[in-house]
Amino acid sequence: MVPRITHELLTALNQQPDQPLRIEDAAANRVYFLMDEQLGQQAMEALHEQKLLIDLKTSIAQADSGESVTLEQAKIELFNQQDLPL
Repeated sequence: MVPRITHELLTALNQQPDQPLRIEDAAANRVYFLMDEQLGQQAMEALHEQKLLIDLKTSIAQADSGESVTLEQAKIELFNQQDLPL
């Protein structure tokens, strides 16, 4: 089942097209955000980029502290984890 948007929600979305619409459910004490597909895709891409930056910073910090391994060691560990022949 795909819910249909109400006129009230559509009006509120159109008043702030570049921002998610905050919707409160007082009965469940929850908050939801409604946005169009393009804005949602942009948000997901930004979150993915943020995760990549955090992973990169973590990797650099590990390498700086001597926690890094050679490419060959990483390959061996990966193949061992996957139970694959080298």
